[in-house]
Amino acid sequence: MCFSFSKTVKFFPAIVQTAKRLVDAARILEIPIVVTEQYPKGLGRTTPELGLDDIRKYEKTKFSMCVPELDSMLNAAENIVLVGIEAHACVLQTTFDLLEKGKNVHVVVDAVSSRSLTDR
Repeated sequence: MCFSFSKTVKFFPAIVQTAKRLVDAARILEIPIVVTEQYPKGLGRTTPELGLDDIRKYEKTKFSMCVPELDSMLNAAENIVLVGIEAHACVLQTTFDLLEKGKNVHVVVDAVSSRSLTDR
């Protein structure tokens, strides 16, 4: 969730709050957390409110988070929980790619949004 989108993405504070709860739960349950950033040089970095400073961020320039650097981590998981912004692009493409790999994908609707309500 890129901070530079905080003023344009619908319900940004609420989705960040929900995503932060999921991050906290994942830490308690020792569930791996994977973070990707879409072209951070141009679009900016992940919002600090998520508390992910200690987690490596993988840069990407395609919509899906299914990039070669993450293949081993994603292949090891049976269930994947997705949160993020630009639901109609990054979240959707990632979902399609993970389903194609046979993964169980869980999109947390209260932690996903976009710039328009139609795309949310």
